[in-house]
Amino acid sequence: GFKRSFIWLLGWLAGLQLLTVVSRWVGESAGLQLLEVALRTVLMVLLWWWSLRFLLADRVPWRALLPAAALTGVAVVAYAAGSTLVMPRFAASSAAEFGAFGLVLTLATWLVGMSGIQVVAAVICRVIAEDRALGMLTRRTITFLRSDAAKLRRPS
Repeated sequence: GFKRSFIWLLGWLAGLQLLTVVSRWVGESAGLQLLEVALRTVLMVLLWWWSLRFLLADRVPWRALLPAAALTGVAVVAYAAGSTLVMPRFAASSAAEFGAFGLVLTLATWLVGMSGIQVVAAVICRVIAEDRALGMLTRRTITFLRSDAAKLRRPS
């Protein structure tokens, strides 16, 4: 109900604040852009993972929600990075052509793109979860990546 939604909103606000603090902390150091992107991605994946689990009222196991959270988190970080390149020019041209209404159109366009990411990630992960062949391929890929990572960690 209302209480659960309010707690979710507070959790998101806290997560976004943490994301901002980490970005500013890493952003102050020169040459750490890759670290910033990695931290942003990890934080977004964790935020989406918690959000999915919380909004589904703990009915779906954590492990089943990880692919959706990972895909959404990575896509959101990539979309945000791309937006920093495209949206300033788009906002300026829209504002020049339509005034304040142009800025509203720019924001609406950005929000539609963000919503599209969430829908596409949810659909892709649902298909992977329900399709046996894709599910098996995904599990084998994860197992393969884990074994390769384990080989890299072992000293020769």
